[in-house]
Amino acid sequence: MKKKFLLIFLLLTLTFIASFAFTGCNGCGLKSYRITITCSPEEGGSVTGQGMYKKGSAYILKATPNTNYVFDGWYMGESKLSEDLQFSGTMGAFNIQLTAKFNYNETNRTLTIHFKDDLGTKIAEDKIITKKKGESYNVAIENKVGYTVDKTSLSGVLNDNTTVTVTYTRKSYKLVINCKDENKDDLGNVENNFRYGDRYSFDLNGKIDYYKPQISNIEGIIDINNSLLAGQLNNSVLKIDATFIPKTYKINFKLIDENGEIISGQTQPSEYKKYLESYRFVPKDIDGWVKGVEFVEGTLTLNDALLGEQLTNKQNELTITFVYVSLTKPRTIPVKYVNAIGKKIKEDTSVTEEIGNNGEVDVIEIEDYFIDVAKMTEIYGEKFNSSENKLSFTMVSDKDFCITLYYKSKTVTLTINYLKEDGSVIANQYTQTIDYNSSYNVTSPTVKGYSPDKPVVSGTVQKADVSITVTYTAKKFKVTVNYYYKGTTTVASPQKVFNSVAFGSTFT
Repeated sequence: MKKKFLLIFLLLTLTFIASFAFTGCNGCGLKSYRITITCSPEEGGSVTGQGMYKKGSAYILKATPNTNYVFDGWYMGESKLSEDLQFSGTMGAFNIQLTAKFNYNETNRTLTIHFKDDLGTKIAEDKIITKKKGESYNVAIENKVGYTVDKTSLSGVLNDNTTVTVTYTRKSYKLVINCKDENKDDLGNVENNFRYGDRYSFDLNGKIDYYKPQISNIEGIIDINNSLLAGQLNNSVLKIDATFIPKTYKINFKLIDENGEIISGQTQPSEYKKYLESYRFVPKDIDGWVKGVEFVEGTLTLNDALLGEQLTNKQNELTITFVYVSLTKPRTIPVKYVNAIGKKIKEDTSVTEEIGNNGEVDVIEIEDYFIDVAKMTEIYGEKFNSSENKLSFTMVSDKDFCITLYYKSKTVTLTINYLKEDGSVIANQYTQTIDYNSSYNVTSPTVKGYSPDKPVVSGTVQKADVSITVTYTAKKFKVTVNYYYKGTTTVASPQKVFNSVAFGSTFT
C-alpha cells in the first residue's frame, strides 16, 4: 500500500515538473486550477477545501463523517491517497478530482449532549459519546458557576443515536452598589435584581446627596469573567463598592445695605468649598461703609448655622449675605417696647439719626403699664431722664443697634375670704397681687368636716381689685345609737337613729 501511495505522489510531482518545464516562468503563479471533491456516499459526510488554487499554492482538505459513518479515505480514481481526515499538498498545474469515501458503521451509536441556558443559548461545546449498540453509558453533568442544572447525570443504554439537551437555568442575584466616602464609611446603597449573564449599568450621579461619584457609571456583565463579581457568584447578593467624594459648592457673597439693597458699584464675589470643608470668609472693606461683621466661619454641613438650611434644601449654589451700614447717610433704628420678661407690649417705632450724632427718644406712657424706672436706670444710667421720661443715645454703625424701653404691668389685688355659713372665719384670708388682664387659679383649702362652695377659684382680673368669698357648709352625718346590757350583747332598749346631724352640732 505504501509503495502505491509513493507511486501516485511521484506521478503528481512529475506532472507538476513537466508542466513547469513546458510553460517556463512566463506567467508563473498567475493561473489557477480547481480541486473538486465528491462525497461517497453523499450522506456519509461533508468536506471542506475544494475550490480554485493558484499553481504552487498550498491546500488543506478536511473530511467530517456524519453520524454512524466513518471516514475511509481520500481517493483519486481507485487509488487511495490517504486515510487521514485532513489532507494537504501543493497545487500543480492541473485540475484535481478527488473522492472522499465514507463507510456506514452499523455497530456504533452516538449520544450527543447539547448544553444550553434557559434562553436556549449554547453555553458549552456539544459532548459526543460513541458506544456500541446496546452498550450502557453514564455521564456526569458538570455544575457551572452562575447556573442551576436540571440534570446531575445522564445514564442509560444506547440503542439508537440519541440527542439530549441539558438546560442550565441562570441564577438570580441582587446586585448592591455600596456607596462609601473616601474613609470607607457607608453613605447608602443602590441595588437592583439581575440574572447570571445579564448586563448591569448604574448611573450614580445624584444618588448620594452632597457627594459625587468618582466613577459616574458602573457597568458590566454578571459572569465568571467579571473580576469584581467572580468570587461572589455562589452568593445570592453581589456587592460592588463605589467611592464618593464631597460635592463642591459655589458660595456667592451678597453685599447689601440695611434696607436689603445691593450696594451699587460693588461686584458680588464668590468662592468654592467642598461639603464637610471648613470655611472662614472675611467681607471686603468698602469706602464709606461699615461692615456688620469682621468675618464668618463654619463647616459646610447640614448643621451649619449660615449654610445648613440651604444645603438641606438641596441648593446647588449657596449664599452668604454681608450687611453694611452707610457712614454717609442717616440711619434708622427700631425702638422696642417690652415688659419685665422681655415680651413685646407695643408695636415697634423707629428713630433716625446720622452715625455719630446724639438723639433723644420719648419714653411714652402705655395703657395698663408703668415705665420701669428701676430697669431703665439700671440699663441706661444717666442717659435716662426719669423726670421727663426721655432717653438720650448716640447713633452707631453696629447693625444690631436698637433702643429697648422697659415697662412693668399695672396690678390689682385678689382677695379670697373663707367663711362658714354664719359668716365666721374658717380659714386664713388669701391675697395675691396680679398684673392687669392676668388670669388666676386658686384651690380652696381643705377644712375637716366642711365642704367649700368653690373648690377652685379662677378667672381673669381686669383693672380693679377683686374680692371673692368661699362659703364652707358643715357636712351632715347619720348617727345610730345602740343600747345593750353591760357586759352582754343583749339589747336593752330599741335602737335610736339620727339621720342628719351637722358636723360640730349636738344631739340627745
